Amino acid sequence: MAEIKCEFCIAVFSDIERFIFHTRVHKDRKCFKCAIPDCELRFKSFESFKKHLRQRHALLKSRRIFRCSLRSCDFVENSVKLMAKHVAKHLDAGNPVFCPFGCQTRKPFVTVNSMRIHNMYFHRNENVQEKFRKNSASEENAESSPFEMVESSGSFERAVSSPMDEKPIKNSETIFNIFGTLFLKLLSKNHVTERSIQEIVQALGEAAVEQNSYLLNSSTSLVNEIHLEQTSSEKYSLEDLGQKLCKFNIFDAMFGTTGIFRSPYMRKKYYRENYSFVSPNRISLQKNNEHKDSFYYYVPILDTLTAMLNDPKVYNAVFRSKPKSPGYLSDYDDGQKFKTSTFFSDKTLNIFLYQDAAEMVVNAIGNATSRYKLLCMYMVIGNLDPHLRCKTENVQLVLLCKNKDFSYFGSNCIFRRLIEDLKILEDDGILIHGGGFPERVRGSLFTTLNDNLGAHQIGGLVENFSTSSYFCRTCYIEHTSFRIDCLHTAELRTPDTHIIDVKTIENDPSSIPFRGVKAKCIFDELKYFEMFDFGAAPCVAHDLFEGWVNNDLFLILKRLSKEQHLSALYIEGRINEVCKKLKLDTKITIDFTRKSKTFKARAIDIWHIVQIIPLIFLKKTVNYEDPLMSMLMLIKNITDIITCTIVSEKQIHLLRSLITEYMEYRKTEFDTPLRPKHHFTTHYPRIIWWLGPLMSYCTLFCERKHCFFKRALRSTLNFKNVVKFCAEQHQYYQGLLGQETSRFERQFVVSKYVESYEDLPEPMKEDLKEYGLISNTALYAEEASYYGYNYKANDYLFLEHDKFGQRFYVIELQLLIFDQLSEQVTIFGKKRSVLQAPEKGLMEINSEPGTYVGRNISEFVDRVPLKSFCENNKNHLFIQHAIPLI
Repeated sequence: MAEIKCEFCIAVFSDIERFIFHTRVHKDRKCFKCAIPDCELRFKSFESFKKHLRQRHALLKSRRIFRCSLRSCDFVENSVKLMAKHVAKHLDAGNPVFCPFGCQTRKPFVTVNSMRIHNMYFHRNENVQEKFRKNSASEENAESSPFEMVESSGSFERAVSSPMDEKPIKNSETIFNIFGTLFLKLLSKNHVTERSIQEIVQALGEAAVEQNSYLLNSSTSLVNEIHLEQTSSEKYSLEDLGQKLCKFNIFDAMFGTTGIFRSPYMRKKYYRENYSFVSPNRISLQKNNEHKDSFYYYVPILDTLTAMLNDPKVYNAVFRSKPKSPGYLSDYDDGQKFKTSTFFSDKTLNIFLYQDAAEMVVNAIGNATSRYKLLCMYMVIGNLDPHLRCKTENVQLVLLCKNKDFSYFGSNCIFRRLIEDLKILEDDGILIHGGGFPERVRGSLFTTLNDNLGAHQIGGLVENFSTSSYFCRTCYIEHTSFRIDCLHTAELRTPDTHIIDVKTIENDPSSIPFRGVKAKCIFDELKYFEMFDFGAAPCVAHDLFEGWVNNDLFLILKRLSKEQHLSALYIEGRINEVCKKLKLDTKITIDFTRKSKTFKARAIDIWHIVQIIPLIFLKKTVNYEDPLMSMLMLIKNITDIITCTIVSEKQIHLLRSLITEYMEYRKTEFDTPLRPKHHFTTHYPRIIWWLGPLMSYCTLFCERKHCFFKRALRSTLNFKNVVKFCAEQHQYYQGLLGQETSRFERQFVVSKYVESYEDLPEPMKEDLKEYGLISNTALYAEEASYYGYNYKANDYLFLEHDKFGQRFYVIELQLLIFDQLSEQVTIFGKKRSVLQAPEKGLMEINSEPGTYVGRNISEFVDRVPLKSFCENNKNHLFIQHAIPLI
């Protein structure tokens, strides 16, 4: 049997049960891959992973490989019977042998009888004892009886003989006190969690097992040397033997006076040499306005890209083709900017940069509220699949700088090293070997991801949106024109018009800011990037859910509660009830009497409220012709299209008309002036056409990166050099993540499943046979994850529209069928029709029994799973985005 390798560490096993026992150390992992060769299944939990190994690969448990412990013998066998016969020959020849079945006994066996006695105590069961009683003197029986029964039991459990199994080691109190003090110090003084301490203990336990095995082999070698030297003049004393054994102490090699982990310096040296660590560089600046030495830490972007792309798995993830739906925009490479580019392609590195300032430590009492505010810049490789780009661990650090230093020295000074490296990437590229051969790959910055303040900051525009005449980075609209006509169409900003603006302020500095421009954008020095050619993608979370949608929802629901006699308490209770039924992590409190004009909620909470707007009023009779209700439905339709992961050309035109209609309602119904973010939304249809779906540029996953630095600082209380500490901690963590490159694979991860179609109900098996979906190589799952989406039985997937457009069809998922040979996923379920009521925003699922359908998941235009919401004996389809239009 081939050796079983652990995917999380370097451990290797030849027995399934030993491997399962070891994997418990890693049971907190999010995904487990079957370690058996030619089996590529993945599992979401340790329990399902363990179940799969024991059900599908149970026969492998009895095929453990055994090695003869005699130093001069290289005999290897996976049959217990043959190994026993081989060992008996050594014993008859007078050669002492240690137990070949993994026991770490102190003394070798000298006779066959001593080995029999050993097996009675350490490898016994009732059948073995009976055979020993009947055949206590026969060598042949010694070959067949005890060991044959162990093999037929299905697995060979290695009994590790240890003095600790019998009684505590003498004089061990000192050792216990050392580790006891260590764990107590980690827990109480350094505030390390019990979970982390348990990981240390489990790692030490694994190391102890390996140490015992290593000492066993070493002592065997030494005993053989002693026997060879007994006839010579040189004699070994017990002291000599002890000194020689001490040389084989692994723990001393790790933690001793010359150990590789003996000091922080040596540990960090080991990290840098054995992990894909890209060291952050300290870039010195001049003295700041406080006359202190200033600096920032820059992680060379070229080194980061080279280290990543030298890994074959990362290389394949970056340059593999993506699934596409003809006629739809599903990612940035479907937008006109990518299609019309003469440089960007599938073989170039298309970089997304995100910049934001974050407060790492907030001191509510005192003056330290801005002392630890850092300017963070991150990088994402746009070539990755959208669901991989959204993972926080795939976001790479570029630079960290104190925010006050960034404000003082400016973007031109802080970003200079980055720009020079990007120029090299554009002209010369980087040399990588991830594809199995040396090749040079070029790339450039495709777009920046920022909130509005960050985009204006690096673009050289004014950072005041409320009083500045020119507040938009997309066009030259002025505040006065916007107040008069919220749909006013102004001249668009382009690279050519921006050059004119920059020349104007260079020739006449007194004109700053000129048409909203106050400085040149340093990123415009790049050959293949223009900030004002869709170089700053909008942030949906900031513009919509933390912007005008929050404000307008509050205004509409407040007036609606008065006119439709819906109390704030009812609306609040209804929102929380629907969210709870749909398992949405949202719970809000509404108080229309307070002075605030918005909900005190997160961006994701506001998004959830918009999604469930049609379901809030199911139990109430409301006038859907009321302009307020029309505004609510328009908000939902607008956000559904903007947050779509796949958009059609028709939806882009529809979005433009929906925004126009809503703005007219908003200006008519409320006297509250519109915000600049209302105007930003009017540019979204054009931006989607050029950049693709805006959810591809959502900044929320980058903002989650701030949490890493905040946790590091709060856990360690290391505030001596915050910038250096945060940069190094992040790079060490990325080096650790570099060992887990499986996160870049397109994984089908199973949660709930059956190993064989034989375990399915008989009616379902008959239906599967009709569609030819019965296979011995297939796995049938009720819950699984694929391409970043979680699928469960009774979820729905959009199938197709009908001819008249009043209804569409979905498939009610029953099984996800994964064929290991072709690695294809088939969706099997019932086809159902859905009737739309656009004025109410409701989609009712037909309750009539549907026909079974089996389709490959690649045939679905939209792969986002949909939920159902049952109320008043009716099933309504709950969607988080717009249904694709033809």
